[in-house]
Amino acid sequence: MNPDILKIDHLWMMKNLQILTLAHNNIETIENLEELVNLVQLDLSFNKIERIENLWGLKNMKVLCLYNNKIKVIEQLDDQEDIEIFSIGNNLIEDRSCILYLRRFKKLVSINMANNPCTKEKYFKETLAAYMPKLLYYEYKLITHKEREIGLEHNAAELDLLEIEETKRQNEEEQMKIRKEKEDFFADAFIEGLGTNQLFNRMFFNDIEGKAFKDIGPQVFETYDRLRTSVNEICMDICKAGEDNYKRRLKEVDIFVNSWEGNQKAAEQQSFHQQVELLRKWKHLVSQMGKFLQANAKQFRSNDEYVLHKTLEEFEEILAMARDQFEEEWYKLMEVEMKTYDKNEAVINLYESGLFDIINVFIEKSQTYFTQLRDSETDFIDDMTVKLNKYMVEVYQRTDRMNVPILLRNIVCDKDSLSNAIIACHDKHTLAIDLKEDYIVSKLKEWHAKETAHLQRTEILRNRKAVLKIRDSVDKANRLYEKKALVMLNFFRTPEPLFQKKKKDRIFRLPGDSGESDSDEQSDWSSRSEEEIYDEKYIHKITSETDFREDVDWTKLLDSFMKETETIRPKDDGDMKRGSDGEEETEEEEEELDKVALKEVLSDHHKADEHVDI
Repeated sequence: MNPDILKIDHLWMMKNLQILTLAHNNIETIENLEELVNLVQLDLSFNKIERIENLWGLKNMKVLCLYNNKIKVIEQLDDQEDIEIFSIGNNLIEDRSCILYLRRFKKLVSINMANNPCTKEKYFKETLAAYMPKLLYYEYKLITHKEREIGLEHNAAELDLLEIEETKRQNEEEQMKIRKEKEDFFADAFIEGLGTNQLFNRMFFNDIEGKAFKDIGPQVFETYDRLRTSVNEICMDICKAGEDNYKRRLKEVDIFVNSWEGNQKAAEQQSFHQQVELLRKWKHLVSQMGKFLQANAKQFRSNDEYVLHKTLEEFEEILAMARDQFEEEWYKLMEVEMKTYDKNEAVINLYESGLFDIINVFIEKSQTYFTQLRDSETDFIDDMTVKLNKYMVEVYQRTDRMNVPILLRNIVCDKDSLSNAIIACHDKHTLAIDLKEDYIVSKLKEWHAKETAHLQRTEILRNRKAVLKIRDSVDKANRLYEKKALVMLNFFRTPEPLFQKKKKDRIFRLPGDSGESDSDEQSDWSSRSEEEIYDEKYIHKITSETDFREDVDWTKLLDSFMKETETIRPKDDGDMKRGSDGEEETEEEEEELDKVALKEVLSDHHKADEHVDI
């Protein structure tokens, strides 16, 4: 509660807010709530609000509290049909007809309207209970059966009339809904404007001459009725053919979607298996490299340049063979993807061909029907021509021809005028028919083109994404392999991996280490880089404990190795220093220094490995 709040604002970012309480403030206007689409409960009691407004879109509202404001009318709550609890007591509502507005809330079970002027009328509570049969509580007290009976007794006639009006209105709304659904269906089928009398009225919409011909009298009514009947029957045939065609199109779409989804799932499964195979290949190649380096450790540490050069050449050959195998895996993955692409293209082409055939069937059938419409219109013009010529002779023989409507008199004043009027009437009718035919044909072709273009574009994007994923996977696997190979090479070329300064204190030992100290072969700890320290640790872990087995889960192995060092807390660089007399640190200090360096490099190097996702 903050009485300084004068305006509702800055809530647009809280789209997931469900309960909002702003009671006991000085708010005068309900506003800026349109973004709170998930709001369930709103409390604006004890403010200075004069009007219910700006609540549109808040369709999830269940509880609305507007107690103790200055509201005079219950209104603008059309979107809040699911309200269950409504408190609007202590306001300025005078009109008792608000009860009629409240009937729209079919789920309302509790309402508080205490201390409003309208509630002072006799039997207000009973009337409210009668008009709202699902209401259970008024002013938070249970409505008794007797109170509801009294309300029904005093408002029986009004309720009967109200129910009749509501039933009538509900039926009208249902009919309107059905009509709207039918119009939408016709629009999707591209046969809108072909309902009863729609095309016929369109033919005569701008036909001044055709309307003037009706002034001849009853002798032409039959001709008009015959044209109307013929046009309506043919339009109904077109609509029926359009509905059947639209259903066939929907069925074809369903078949395509099922086939497409099946191909996608099969492609995903095959791609997954290929990715697993790539991982296995990577593990196998790392294992082979480790075995080679382990078997040739002495050669790598040899002082004989020829032996060392020969061994390094073999190492490079293994690297080249690994690249070839990764390239082979790339070809396999690309082969799978291209087969998927070709299969999807075939499905799209088949779908496109099927839709084209379905659409062409309807176009040919509709063109036949439109030809019948033109024939009916020609028959109408021929019949009208005969009757108009006959009427023109009658007009000349009449002494009261001035009583003939001026437009019709001008048309039948001579043969040229009559002929021009008939031609103009015929042209306008055929134009309306031609426009409707062109609309149907163009819409069908446009829909077909958009549908197929969208599918082809979607497949191209999917293919590009898959190709990039394959390229990245293989490149990452290759880079990671070469990195590990070089790490292992440096490991085996080092005279002694300096995890700690004494073999007996090493966390991991090389195969064959006896644990005895050999200080002559040790090099200076400070000369080793952090990455070298970690690499030696990591490689020695996999060489000594896994023996390069191909079934080892390298990811889990690395994770378990990392957990072993989680308890080691890094120290400041200031702790890693020698005494002033130049003597070496004690064994405890050496061990602590080793742990500090190891923890630091493990953290950085593990992050680098996490970027490689095979």
